[in-house]
Amino acid sequence: MRRPAVAELQLCRYGCANDRADDSAIDSQLEDYSLDEDIFAGYLMASADIGRLRLIGGLRVEQTDYSVRGTELRIDEESGSGDPQIAPLSADKDYTDLMPSVNLRYELNERTLLRAAVWRSVARPGFEQAAARTAIEIEEDDGAFERNAELGNPDLDPLTADHLDLAWEFYPGGVALISAGVFYKRLEDFFVVSDIAGQPGAFENFDEAITTLNGERAELFGAEFSYSQKFSTLPAPFDGLLLLANLTLTDSEARLPQRDAKVPRPRQSDTLGNLALGWEK
Repeated sequence: MRRPAVAELQLCRYGCANDRADDSAIDSQLEDYSLDEDIFAGYLMASADIGRLRLIGGLRVEQTDYSVRGTELRIDEESGSGDPQIAPLSADKDYTDLMPSVNLRYELNERTLLRAAVWRSVARPGFEQAAARTAIEIEEDDGAFERNAELGNPDLDPLTADHLDLAWEFYPGGVALISAGVFYKRLEDFFVVSDIAGQPGAFENFDEAITTLNGERAELFGAEFSYSQKFSTLPAPFDGLLLLANLTLTDSEARLPQRDAKVPRPRQSDTLGNLALGWEK
């Protein structure tokens, strides 16, 4: 599978608004980057029925190769004239992922099922997160220099997640389902937007340097409940009514870059719910 991408980079705080004759050319170079990603995959799967138990196991292997091309913009009023300096950036990366899974389905009776699954999944960084792009601005303000930067991170590792799911399902009749389940997820190398200004390295003396980093580890525990039904026994035209409701409760903790204490996973909701009403005939 191949995913080419070209995306815009909005960095007008870094010189786009300045009255320079070559603004148009600078913008054209800055606001485009390219990323080519090739994914080669294969899998094996086997299943077996043992009485009321169905067992399905499998292994998926993915080889990912990608290359990114972009631009570095530097405006440095401290050591230069302050004119924009443009340089090309590039990076390449490849890695292999193994994703096993085991799924079990047990029939308690003709209306009730138990399900269990243990599996691994992978999520790659977004194009903008992994883009080869750097914008650095060092400008004078009342005799002092302010240093700011925005950076893509082509060296990001993919997020890997190990899952454990247990569920109970009840089919009361007709087009209806009631289910409840619990889950556990362990995430490695999740993505988090960070300010690396002040950290040892190239941006130690900066006021702000925003990029995306890999977090260390996060764990999620939760429960989910769902109810859906088509009210086909009602008189017409109400016999086409559909109802869907679900609720997910999640508790999480994570270790973030440059922090010792555990915190809730960033951008993780504790409570999610949906209620949908439809009509189908």
